[in-house]
Amino acid sequence: MSRLIVVFLSVFFLLISTNSYSADVQKRSENAGNLKLTVTGFNSDMGELSISIWDSEEEFDKGEDDKPNPFMIDTALIKVKKSEKIFKNIPFKKYAIKLFHDENKNKDLDTNFMGMPDEGFGFSNNAMGQFGPPPFGEASFDFNKSDMSIQIELTNF
Repeated sequence: MSRLIVVFLSVFFLLISTNSYSADVQKRSENAGNLKLTVTGFNSDMGELSISIWDSEEEFDKGEDDKPNPFMIDTALIKVKKSEKIFKNIPFKKYAIKLFHDENKNKDLDTNFMGMPDEGFGFSNNAMGQFGPPPFGEASFDFNKSDMSIQIELTNF
């Protein structure tokens, strides 16, 4: 009889913990979604697209010398002068995106002798800065849907 009670209690606690886990997974997915990024305006299919997603105005607006810390860094393939990437289970909040066409895959945005980019670049909202990147406020967007798409057109000099 005591063995039967132990088995019953074990199954009971297993079921409770499984339901609790399912509720946690469901809760997380209610506060996150998938972000589809489409980028156009490439000069070629060479190299890859380098993407950084930012969730902090302070970090986004830092210069490279200050070692900024993005929320996420990733790359995407380029096919027929277009790139698409889906970021899954991204928490709902405000973000901004910086990206560039890393044609030679050296992980850097190459510039000419005047400091102008030699590779295509872009920002969310297709924002443009005066003499450098735009501020976070101009490039940021509210990510608050289970499935959201944004498009960025590269700028090439």
